[in-house]
Amino acid sequence: MLRKYIPALKVKSVLKGKQIIPPSKLIEKLEDAAKARNKIVHTGEKAPEHKELEEMLEVIHDFLWVCDMYRGQLKNTSFISDHVLKEWKNAQ
Repeated sequence: MLRKYIPALKVKSVLKGKQIIPPSKLIEKLEDAAKARNKIVHTGEKAPEHKELEEMLEVIHDFLWVCDMYRGQLKNTSFISDHVLKEWKNAQ
């Protein structure tokens, strides 16, 4: 769902003069987190280990900052994880 709708969003912020597009790895990790959540809630599957949960939460954290940047509300990228910023730079 994210892959379908993100490209359609209007982007109000730019990073180094270029539009911000979330890295595909970020979207993949968000989708994985959503699938894990659904398995836990709907089938009673065991929750992921602590480290994996931390990684999921970090991805969600980054995506929420990306959403703020899309809205033009965030001019400073210091809140976004270094690995996401590196992926942006490599992808563009």
